[in-house]
Amino acid sequence: MSEKKGPSVFRKILNVLFNIFWAIFGGIGMALSCIGNGIATCLMIIPIFFGIPLVHFRMVGLAFAPAGKTVKLNFGKAPVRNVFYWIFGGFFSAIWNYVYGALLCLTIIGIPLGLQQFKFAKYFLAPFGARVLKNGQDILPDKSKKAAPAPAAAAAPAPAPAPSKYDDLAKLKSLLDSGVITQEDFDAKKKEILNS
Repeated sequence: MSEKKGPSVFRKILNVLFNIFWAIFGGIGMALSCIGNGIATCLMIIPIFFGIPLVHFRMVGLAFAPAGKTVKLNFGKAPVRNVFYWIFGGFFSAIWNYVYGALLCLTIIGIPLGLQQFKFAKYFLAPFGARVLKNGQDILPDKSKKAAPAPAAAAAPAPAPAPSKYDDLAKLKSLLDSGVITQEDFDAKKKEILNS
């Protein structure tokens, strides 16, 4: 199975140059606008309850430097919150970004800019559950998903206890009782074991 390749060095350089251009000619303003919208929605109770400020704060990184990033939707993760977001402006934000992106693409020179607007529109369609990826990695990973604990390493077998003097004496006594050694041998060996 072949591994998925990341972008080439040339593509990475193009993304960096585009992001610098984007930041200078509107990206900084868009990022600040997202921060402002997030703060404004924090002043209202209902949007806070549904987590609307989070939508704007998560958008900051994408608005500031969108090149090289992709948006993956997961509407089913929070359908009620996504529908609520549509009702209170999200749907119109998505439509506006699609229309604006299409108008930019009509100018031919504006195609790269229009494609970025489509990313924003996609994000606004279902921001709850959406993931912003850069080179296949989550920019803002979901903190609620905790990493599975690593499997415990197989316990090493406990070392066998070292034989004590008394174990040796018991073996020696059994040899004496079975007639394998004489009493003199037993006494000499017993003295040697006890003095060691």
